[in-house]
Amino acid sequence: MGRPVTVYEDTRNPPAACTTKSNSIKTVARWLAPFWISAVVIGSFLPGSSKAYLGTKPNPVQHPAELQHRLAHMLIFGITSLLLLVSAETRKGELRAAGAAFLLGVSIEIGQLLFGLSMAFEWWDVRDDFIGVLLVFSVFQAARLALRARAHGPSALP
Repeated sequence: MGRPVTVYEDTRNPPAACTTKSNSIKTVARWLAPFWISAVVIGSFLPGSSKAYLGTKPNPVQHPAELQHRLAHMLIFGITSLLLLVSAETRKGELRAAGAAFLLGVSIEIGQLLFGLSMAFEWWDVRDDFIGVLLVFSVFQAARLALRARAHGPSALP
């Protein structure tokens, strides 16, 4: 058995989460992410009747999105960003991961419009995707800083 591998470029002060245990979480996230993202994309292009059955039915342009629909977007894209964030190797990678999760949502909405599955660009869905990504990104960063402070003391914080 070798020593635990760090996953941040700054090996002088790696976060406490950079242990063998966190590497196994990273491995699971990397394995699960493609399946999750595929399911999100496929689910997004299901016919309206299937979405109604799942409780994420499309909304007409004139009506605001129902709470259940809004929460579904926040949860789905929050989970997407979490899987990508956990897989990231660096802080820059974490920013890219959050951006990728948000751009996936934008791309899906554009695709739904282009394929005629939506009457208009559903900006409210993009807003809810962004909220989900932002919440998870913020909590992830706060947790990372808390773990670092716990392991190295408050002086380790940026």
